[in-house]
Amino acid sequence: MDMNKRHQNGNTVALVLLILAGVGVLVGLWLYNSRDKSSTDTLPDADIEAMVPVQTPVSTTSVVKPTASSSPAESTPASLPSSPAKAEPVSATNISQPTDTPKPFKPVIQPKRRPYPMPGEKFDKPIIPTLLVSEQQALEIASAGSLQAKPGQIVPWDHARQYMGQTITVEGKVVLANKTRSVCFLNFTENWRGRFYVILFEGVLGSWPESADKYFLNKTIQVTGEVKERKGVPQIQVTDPKQVRVIQ
Repeated sequence: MDMNKRHQNGNTVALVLLILAGVGVLVGLWLYNSRDKSSTDTLPDADIEAMVPVQTPVSTTSVVKPTASSSPAESTPASLPSSPAKAEPVSATNISQPTDTPKPFKPVIQPKRRPYPMPGEKFDKPIIPTLLVSEQQALEIASAGSLQAKPGQIVPWDHARQYMGQTITVEGKVVLANKTRSVCFLNFTENWRGRFYVILFEGVLGSWPESADKYFLNKTIQVTGEVKERKGVPQIQVTDPKQVRVIQ
């Protein structure tokens, strides 16, 4: 019995001490909060302002610098705005968008014109013909074989087409010369396509002091022979060196 009674008394004492400790903690927290509040209330206004960081706005006006004639007391300080300007928040709604949105490039493809009319197609205006050669070449083609050579006549090289099928003497200055293994071409214009030319064959290429292309280049010559047509282009074929004579 004595032991049980002592054990109960010990539990009671421990419970009372625990309650007193909890009450002490609560009182201490209350006193701590009260002290912080009273210390803040007793601070002067200047100290409270010093505790709060103040952001000084940047002035957009220019500061008047004192001149040599004015005293520091007369200089006027720069005016500061009463309150800092509030920056508007950036959002997707207030960002200026371009008014003209570039459109993707789409090439215009013109339909190809057929060289012949389609069934039921009508033409309001005649189709203008297009020359595939120059006017000079067109005249030469139109007048091919239209003239008769006279005995001893010297024909300019660009008129040779008019004597197609006849044996004549043609004169002109060689401006281009191209030699291969078996032939040498002599042209009388840089625009040589479709124009009269002279062709020297392999059997006569060694008949001059040097290579035929170098020997006849930039020289005026007379060539005698029959004006023939090959692939629509007039030419004289040289198989005998006596057909060619250098004028200058």
